Amino acid sequence: MAFTVELGPVDREKHKAFERQISRDFYLSFKFAQGHSPIQPFIYRVLGNYYRSQPDYDPTYIRENSIELMDKLMRFTLPKSHVTKSSKGGDFNPKTSSDGSAFMSESGKFIEALNVEKDPHADIDLDIETITRGLIRRDRVYQANERGYQAADPHASYFRQYVLLREPTGSAAYDHIFARSLDLLAVDRYKDIHSTLPIAEVVSWLAPEWETNHPGESFLPADSSHPV
Repeated sequence: MAFTVELGPVDREKHKAFERQISRDFYLSFKFAQGHSPIQPFIYRVLGNYYRSQPDYDPTYIRENSIELMDKLMRFTLPKSHVTKSSKGGDFNPKTSSDGSAFMSESGKFIEALNVEKDPHADIDLDIETITRGLIRRDRVYQANERGYQAADPHASYFRQYVLLREPTGSAAYDHIFARSLDLLAVDRYKDIHSTLPIAEVVSWLAPEWETNHPGESFLPADSSHPV
């Protein structure tokens, strides 16, 4: 016989706060993926790990309400400021009729990442470095192209803003991710796994491109302690 457990007021408020948090963080994943969806699974995995480290994390609630949580994500409209141009020049908006299936797919992947059991052997730092490298690559795309939807800075560098300058993202989870990203820059121990160039070298290409679009400004902060 099916039965329901009546939540007390404290639990209800806790779950509502969690739903607000995951909704905000899900939509921010489109912003920081910058129109490049392959980077989003790495974001989801790191977010899931972050949530599991929080004292109020409730895996039972997530597991038993996965469908409802996904449905709630689908009810909202993706903020227009998160609509960005892809490297092919077209606008990527997962809520349009042509890309609606992509939005549904991403919301499912996000909830799935929240449901995964914590793996003590998971190398979250590797995922964070992957996100960092993706951030830099997409920043370079937007030096040659303009961001969509009347962006305040059509050639902004999210790597510069949120990793080097530590500007607040509006989410404690993303602030944590980018703070860790900054820590990892000095080590860059995953370059052999990525079979690619050191991050510092890739940034050395982004910096002059960004400065061309921002005359009179320096890409690197004045603080010489930054590892790039």
